[in-house]
Amino acid sequence: MAKKNTYPRTMAMITQFRNELIAEMKKNLQPSNASGRLSDSIKGTPITIANDKVSFSVEMEDYADFVDKGVKGSNPSAMKNGVQKAPNSPYSYKDKMPPPKALDSWTIRRGVAPRDEKGRFLPRKSMRFAIARSIFYQGLRPTFFLTKAYKKYLTPQFELDLMLAYSRDIEENLRQ
Repeated sequence: MAKKNTYPRTMAMITQFRNELIAEMKKNLQPSNASGRLSDSIKGTPITIANDKVSFSVEMEDYADFVDKGVKGSNPSAMKNGVQKAPNSPYSYKDKMPPPKALDSWTIRRGVAPRDEKGRFLPRKSMRFAIARSIFYQGLRPTFFLTKAYKKYLTPQFELDLMLAYSRDIEENLRQ
């Protein structure tokens, strides 16, 4: 009868891979993660080995894929000097603009506050509408926080090293 952890080399490699992958995703998010909510939500599930399959998953907020791949704007030519920020994204704005009210806390965290000539704060309502309109027409730039992390760590060399570790674990299990 085999011991509980019969794949120590494999588990060590996968654990290291998962932890480095998550750390890299969080690092890649730092410049664009205003609230920190997405970064805080990135968590790895426990690693399991069953039926010769090693598995784990990385869980995060539902909107993570939009942040990673960006969102196409609805019509960049409708704005003066309009530029499509995510031309290759599978996601796009069609007919609904992001709600300007949702941008209120974002503008506060980013320190975006309109002022008059005397330096007094002005209402943010018009500015929020302008930002929402810009997002609707131009889209959201992709961060590739997830894509870059996977490309960095899921390499052919890693796959080869993992197969070698797994075969050594199996060989040791057969000896016992």
